Amino acid sequence: MLCPVSCSQLFSDISQDSYKKMMACFKTETRKYSRGETICFYDSRKRNVGIVESGKAVVVNTFISGSQTILEYLTCGSIFGEIFYFHANMESISVIAAEDSVIRFLDYDHLLKSCHNACAHHTQLIQNLFSIVSCKASELSEHIDVLSHRTIREKLMAYFMIQSSKNDSPSFSLPFTLSSLADYISVDRSAMMREIKKLKDDGIIEISQKDVKLLKRLPQ
Repeated sequence: MLCPVSCSQLFSDISQDSYKKMMACFKTETRKYSRGETICFYDSRKRNVGIVESGKAVVVNTFISGSQTILEYLTCGSIFGEIFYFHANMESISVIAAEDSVIRFLDYDHLLKSCHNACAHHTQLIQNLFSIVSCKASELSEHIDVLSHRTIREKLMAYFMIQSSKNDSPSFSLPFTLSSLADYISVDRSAMMREIKKLKDDGIIEISQKDVKLLKRLPQ
């Protein structure tokens, strides 16, 4: 079942009728992907914006060694594309389906070019797009902050505290698996699991699968 239009911030304050008209005008394309399948690579030859209509996906940076770092986790309503990243080697970035997914693609240039009717909903769409760019910049800053810490423990706690703050609670659920968390903070999974056990043994966190509770914060 596809998620409703309202799931995507891109179509915030845009009616269902206006959404349908835009999709026809933009000549969008919808594709299905199986879990583990590459949805796209980021490179200068394509200028598409993708919208996750169902399923989940991850934006990953793959190094020459073959190791990967997760840059972003995408859920229903999330949008992605080259325009949201500034990277020295864009071809190392790809989007991979984390589960069976349906993706709608829009041409970026068409997205920005207002039609001759100068429709109000198109103006709203562009405003929404700039708002999303701002949000993604904030999320990128958070990620950089996590990665800037030296030790695995510091990276884990920085990430946990960000999630706690976002949920306004010491308890929260991870948006992805522990394996994906290791890729997100760019550390070895086995070493991360050992550090998580130490945090539990030290009475700093409780964790059960994806559910985490902060019992105390590390001194700054």
